[in-house]
Amino acid sequence: MAAGMDFGRRLKALRKEKSLQQRELATLFNLSPSAIGGYERGLREPELQQLASFAGFFDVSLDYLLGRTEERRTADKFAFTQEYEYFDFMHSHTITMNGQVLSEDDKRRLCDMAVGFFWMHLQERR
Repeated sequence: MAAGMDFGRRLKALRKEKSLQQRELATLFNLSPSAIGGYERGLREPELQQLASFAGFFDVSLDYLLGRTEERRTADKFAFTQEYEYFDFMHSHTITMNGQVLSEDDKRRLCDMAVGFFWMHLQERR
């Protein structure tokens, strides 16, 4: 039921971001408030079509909604993104080196080093 809990926490967080009560979200999707509460507590799991409807409403990917990634963008939006802020990219993705997952501290250090090298390179080019 761990996946259900990830979904439940995500659903609750997204609902709160939109300042919606459980009953308001339930009304929007023609569900009962207890169904929303059950989803949020990991006691119930929605059907695939309901998941897709939630993802569309909150404008997030299904993977994000299910707690499988921190990347909110849908595949369509992600594919057309041409620019990424380095720091945001590093901290919203799992980064590995030689098969080892980098901790948040290691990612910060790597980001700091890369930024330092970048600015040194720019100064050399001038």
